[in-house]
Amino acid sequence: VAYTDRFHELARLVPHLVTPESRKIDRYVYGLAPQIRGMVAAMEPKTMQKTVQISGALTDEAVRNGSIKKVEKRGNVGEPSKDQNGSDDNNMTRNGNTFATTANPVGRENA
Repeated sequence: VAYTDRFHELARLVPHLVTPESRKIDRYVYGLAPQIRGMVAAMEPKTMQKTVQISGALTDEAVRNGSIKKVEKRGNVGEPSKDQNGSDDNNMTRNGNTFATTANPVGRENA
């Protein structure tokens, strides 16, 4: 479900990459787990809805029989990671606001 949701979110941002629907289906299938990808492609689904339905059913089955392990959510779960010295691995801090300006030469003529 997470992959499908993210795929649709990205597809809305770059519609030219997923038009027509056959290209959208191809790109979706390419992003599936390798164990599932071939089976979904072999079924040649004609609609995105059917593709998502097939991939979901095959993924659920693969997780049940153990050929694919369910991936836990990425990110900080529990304690933040520390290295040997006890300091944070991710120690980026903000020291203030950063601003940038650009000159707009439009409408100005060089004499």
